Amino acid sequence: MSRDGRYRAYVEATTGAAEEIVLEARDGSSKRTLAVPGATAVEFDPTGASLAYVAPVDSTAQPADLPLGPLRLMDPTSGSSRTLLGSTVVGFFWAPDGKTIAALELPAPGNNGVQAAAPRVVPALARLTGTRARTPDAIDTAAGIGLHLTFVDVATAAVRSQRDIRVSVTFVNQLLPYFDQYALSHRFWSADSASLALPLVATDGTDQLVVIPASGADPRPIPGRTIGFWSP
Repeated sequence: MSRDGRYRAYVEATTGAAEEIVLEARDGSSKRTLAVPGATAVEFDPTGASLAYVAPVDSTAQPADLPLGPLRLMDPTSGSSRTLLGSTVVGFFWAPDGKTIAALELPAPGNNGVQAAAPRVVPALARLTGTRARTPDAIDTAAGIGLHLTFVDVATAAVRSQRDIRVSVTFVNQLLPYFDQYALSHRFWSADSASLALPLVATDGTDQLVVIPASGADPRPIPGRTIGFWSP
């Protein structure tokens, strides 16, 4: 449901692995649909009714149960869609002011970003990046998983800042597969839309909660904390 309660959005299964995004008025009128060829994650703009979503570009581009693909925005009035990031996004988070989205992307080819993480997620990401996945029993929990964090301006699709990060296994295993659901109850962004808090892997291999400014300024670790969320 959009913040003002005017619109609702959901994903319906259609033929085979295909799905359909439905964006409509609260009473079921003004229904807009958008066909997608696989698992999809959606989230409303916290200040309006635009719908951000991640979905595959074709039915062979991802595992059936894991939303991966470009980050796009669907307009509730026209039903049209525009691309904010054309890369392979594995999770995204709206800033409270609706002006910025923080997106977690697969690392560029050759960066060897996928090294270890949860059994459910790593094999899928490894296949897409060409990295040989370790077996679950051989997972090095201190290694984390390498991803690319991008802060993108919603209005212009311009990249505000970006950096390579290594997120913790706890985050990948427990939060990342369900990021769109956690976004409804947990705050990854600060209330002033300035920073994102993520559990990263420190240089000594331990998990560390880190505050990452969208401006591109240096991240700030929070000593003694491994995971956390902002108050509303």
